[in-house]
Amino acid sequence: PYFDNSTRREMTTTVGQSAYLHCRVRNLGDRAVSWIRKRDLHILTVGILTYTNDQRFQSLHSDVSDEWTLKISSPQVRDSGTYECQVSTEPKISQAFRLNVVGYACYMPVIQSRYEFLFLKRGIMVQNCLEAVDSIEDSLYREHHSIQAYQHIYIIGLSKAKILGNPELYIKSGSDINLTCVVLQTPEPPSFIYWYQGAHVINYSQRGGISVVTEKQTRTSRLLISRALPQDSGNYTCSPSSSDSASVMVHVLNGNVIYYY
Repeated sequence: PYFDNSTRREMTTTVGQSAYLHCRVRNLGDRAVSWIRKRDLHILTVGILTYTNDQRFQSLHSDVSDEWTLKISSPQVRDSGTYECQVSTEPKISQAFRLNVVGYACYMPVIQSRYEFLFLKRGIMVQNCLEAVDSIEDSLYREHHSIQAYQHIYIIGLSKAKILGNPELYIKSGSDINLTCVVLQTPEPPSFIYWYQGAHVINYSQRGGISVVTEKQTRTSRLLISRALPQDSGNYTCSPSSSDSASVMVHVLNGNVIYYY
């Protein structure tokens, strides 16, 4: 038997979101595949049988497949570490997989401001987050007026979207509507981000003068509506593929009159 090295060997997930480690063994024959937790050498599964009292661990396999998958339901930060896929040859052969389970951790690229944050090198993650993070993020954005400043604090946990600025906007007819949505607390970029006006998707609207620019790696989407009219008033929602949505109410004023649509 031998391992297929094309499988992904490291996975990152958030607390509570099921994790799957995929081990592919070619020419297995009558040998058995086991999953072992490296830190304590605990045998978790042998074949499709679970050998631990922790029923969150489960081996998934189909007879027509070379893949043996370790499923970890409701993972916690403590489940982070190395797991070995082991084949019962003599001597045994094994392949190591790394699981990262992230809870609420602050990711700070490099912070220099009047706030008393830890001064960290780029990429450091700390487990103890500041409380009232939303208000701190808003303060940074208001103080520096830039998306870069806003992203100085990055919380990983339950994924959510946030539209920068006030939850209710008033603009004059003929001005531009400019909205920026950031997807927070997610280890992976969303596959897509849709914008809605009310119940209608506006990413591909025929209205004209609408621009949507989405940058997956920075988890940011910008909506620009040029020369807004009163009928452009309404509830605008940013809806990422894997996160809670965020909304703002936009009022386009014709003089001092507010229109509702």
